[in-house]
Amino acid sequence: MSKEKKYRIVLYTLIENEKKDSIEFYRNVDDLKYEPSNYTCLSYLDLKVKNIWQLKYFSSPVDKSVGYIIYEKKKIMENGKIETDSLFYLDESLDVEMEKNKLYY
Repeated sequence: MSKEKKYRIVLYTLIENEKKDSIEFYRNVDDLKYEPSNYTCLSYLDLKVKNIWQLKYFSSPVDKSVGYIIYEKKKIMENGKIETDSLFYLDESLDVEMEKNKLYY
């Protein structure tokens, strides 16, 4: 088991101090039970147009590979909800690996 600190950033949308929605903004997991053994979620927030770009991927230090799970754009709506705007890439087989490793937020 890894002794590194675990970091996870969740982005919340609030309207008049009331939570409306949330999204996992950043996460890095390096001790999964199954190979590939690392998971990363990276996001970029463009506040001007209220877009969130996300990339989720698995990587393996064993064979130095990267498997992209999903690349998508989300939109923060006026009501505070976060909705998928565009899905540019999805590997359904790696999406199943997320479920197997209990990585869904």
